Amino acid sequence: MESPAPAVRGRRWMALLLAALILAAVIMGVMWVMRSRSENPGASAPTSPGSIKAYPARPTVLVNDEPDGQRCTAQVKNAAKGMVLPDPACTPGAIDPAVTQQTIRQTICVSGYTTKVRASVSLTDSFKVLSMRQYGIPSSKSSVTELDHLIPLSLGGTNSRSNLWAQPNRAGAPSTANPKDGV
Repeated sequence: MESPAPAVRGRRWMALLLAALILAAVIMGVMWVMRSRSENPGASAPTSPGSIKAYPARPTVLVNDEPDGQRCTAQVKNAAKGMVLPDPACTPGAIDPAVTQQTIRQTICVSGYTTKVRASVSLTDSFKVLSMRQYGIPSSKSSVTELDHLIPLSLGGTNSRSNLWAQPNRAGAPSTANPKDGV
C-alpha cells in the first residue's frame, strides 16, 4: 500500500492539531467552572457583575438584594398584546442554586415542586405594591398587574426581588391573565 501524498498527510496533521486544541479548550473551560464552583459553593454557575444571581427558592420573598426607591422602566414591546419586559437593572433574574442538572429529578421535575417553593400571596402582596411603585404603575392598576417571576420557578427561578417584577397586562385587560401565561 502506498503512503498518502504529503498534502494529505499535512491535512491529517492539521485536523489532529485542531482537534487537540479544541479538546484542550474544553478541558480548560470545565476546570474553570469547577474551580469557580469550589470557590463559591452557593452559586450554580460562575457569576460576574450584572449577571443572574443565585438565591435559594423558599416560600418567602427575599427583599434585601435591591436598593429601596430604585426607579425601574419596563420595556414595552407591544402594549396592546401585553408584550412587556422588565427593566434588566431592576429585575435581572435569580436562580435557585439547589436546582442543578444533578438535582432536577428531586426539584423542578417533581410534581408539585413550585407549590412548595412559591411564596404565599400574603407575603407577595406588599412586595407587589413596592414593585408597582418602582415601575411607575399606579395602584389603581393592581388588579391587572401580575407579580411575575422573570425566571419561572418551574425552570429553577426563585422568589428573590431580583426575579420578581410588577408585570402590567395588555391594554384593556380585565385581569392579570397574560397571553404569555398560556404558553
